Amino acid sequence: MSSNSNNRKLLGRDLQQVRIEYVILRVIKGSAEPIGASVLLAHLESQFAISEPTIGRKLRELDRAGHTTKIGKRGRIISPKGLDYLQELEELFMKVDHAESLLALLGSERNRELLIEVLEARKVLETEIVRRAAVRIRDDQLTVLKRLLSEQSDATATEEAGAQQSIEFHDLIAEASGNRVLRHALALTRLESNLSPHVARIRKEVGGNLVGDHDAIYTALSQHDPDAAEAAMRTHIDGLIRDVERYWRRTSASRDVKESKSEPRNEKQS
Repeated sequence: MSSNSNNRKLLGRDLQQVRIEYVILRVIKGSAEPIGASVLLAHLESQFAISEPTIGRKLRELDRAGHTTKIGKRGRIISPKGLDYLQELEELFMKVDHAESLLALLGSERNRELLIEVLEARKVLETEIVRRAAVRIRDDQLTVLKRLLSEQSDATATEEAGAQQSIEFHDLIAEASGNRVLRHALALTRLESNLSPHVARIRKEVGGNLVGDHDAIYTALSQHDPDAAEAAMRTHIDGLIRDVERYWRRTSASRDVKESKSEPRNEKQS
């Protein structure tokens, strides 16, 4: 199984729980002797609200998964399978930390241009990806895309933005393209999907039609029409860019109004 696929599965879990596993395995790996729950608690309690019984349960989960091995009453050691899992976690959190740093930058209006550049890079990549996918996509992949559209429609009808379905929709199209270089380039540009929830929420707030865009892409793919698929993807990402611009104009205007109301008035002396 690919590293990207494993990372997507890990991101589908509670990231806090995954991070606890990461710290536990790092501590066990770094010890020359088997480690027990009480020793692990000293490492974990400064970072997480966690008790020794909870650590014990987490260790038993790691045992069952084959990531740790219990050595009598002395404690645990990390297994070869656990070493592989730890490497996956290290890769995951390197990407998560990178994405969080970028998101901190994008939270500022002056960095709006950077988000637009990310979307423009996606447009270049994904228009080529979808053309290739239109020729190669299989019926079973089309079935999954259709299911994701239905799930996304249900999610956007509530308070959710349908971001997870959007991530899976685009990732599956990239897989269907059959080009590993394009897939990896897209994964890097999209920062392993960590920007997608924010873009999806922006679009929901300004009334963008995310499901409608995806439906048009699906229709073109189901007809195996590369030109129509490219046009639908271009329309989709151009719409994302317009909605991001609208969002920043709206928030900027709102901020200007608040600032003007908070400024003291300079009244003339009588």
